[in-house]
Amino acid sequence: MIVPIIFAVILSNLVTPFLYRSAPNDFARTQLILKTIKNKKLHPDVVLFGSSILMSGINARQLSDSLNNIKIYNFSSTGQTIKESMLYYPDLPKSTKTVVQFMQTDEFQRDPDVYELKEPIMRNFLMFGYKPREDLNKLLAPSETEYFDAPKYLVDYQARTIMVTAFNRSVRQFLRPDLQLDKANKELYFPNVYTKPLSPNEYGSRIAQENPAHPINSITINSKMMALLLKGRDYLKSKGINLIIVVYPLNADLYNYTDSYRKDFEVKIKQVNALIPVVSCADALLGTKGSFVDHEHVSRPGAKVLTGYLAVKLKKEVPEYFDNKF
Repeated sequence: MIVPIIFAVILSNLVTPFLYRSAPNDFARTQLILKTIKNKKLHPDVVLFGSSILMSGINARQLSDSLNNIKIYNFSSTGQTIKESMLYYPDLPKSTKTVVQFMQTDEFQRDPDVYELKEPIMRNFLMFGYKPREDLNKLLAPSETEYFDAPKYLVDYQARTIMVTAFNRSVRQFLRPDLQLDKANKELYFPNVYTKPLSPNEYGSRIAQENPAHPINSITINSKMMALLLKGRDYLKSKGINLIIVVYPLNADLYNYTDSYRKDFEVKIKQVNALIPVVSCADALLGTKGSFVDHEHVSRPGAKVLTGYLAVKLKKEVPEYFDNKF
């Protein structure tokens, strides 16, 4: 009885890496980013890191056209946290002059320990050939990245769950044929998968679900989050790379993020801006119709407006990072 079980485990471990790389899944964008970073023929000047909000919201080609045609890649991915972004920092191409890290307004007040690197994230990196550099511990504590030292047979065995992930993605694509999910695995500039917004009823339900239960009128910058951002700034600076933080736009339909909250955020963010350049796009889409497909993801028309807004603010607020020296 034991022999068949052992044989099944060995066979699973042999097949899983192939399935992981070939089965359609939401993690596959990590492979695209890693391959791009390792490709010595590609020489980005600026790279953008963030979550699926960035995937939907910023067109790197349009941004490049507005900023002296410097080479910009959109390295966002679904659910990408700041700590996950930092996994890429040590391997950035030498051509990279600026990292633009995108954040939501409420991320500034969160304890970064909330963004612990869970095993599935690190396993995903390992399955796509990621090899952490020794200086990663300058960004993340060794205790946070212990899984990178896990034996390969264990990683391969645990990665068998990719089939469930692939199945769920297929079901999602079946239920939402309007989503261009494959675009996320191929597009380095504008991986917006949305072709239309939610229906009015679905949109309203999502807003009701995501709108804070009570009005929020102020924000406090979390000291641990600030320390993490400064660690990222100092690490990148040691490699000759600038760090800029860009704040995602708020959806006005989430009305419990009140006007007072927005005003207080713009005041408090100056504390961060004194140490790290921050470009706020929190109000970029206020008063624009059809700019969001749901509570946070930006529509393609909204992305055109947002990208243009960001380009103007970058040239105005941090022109030294986007001049002709590229």
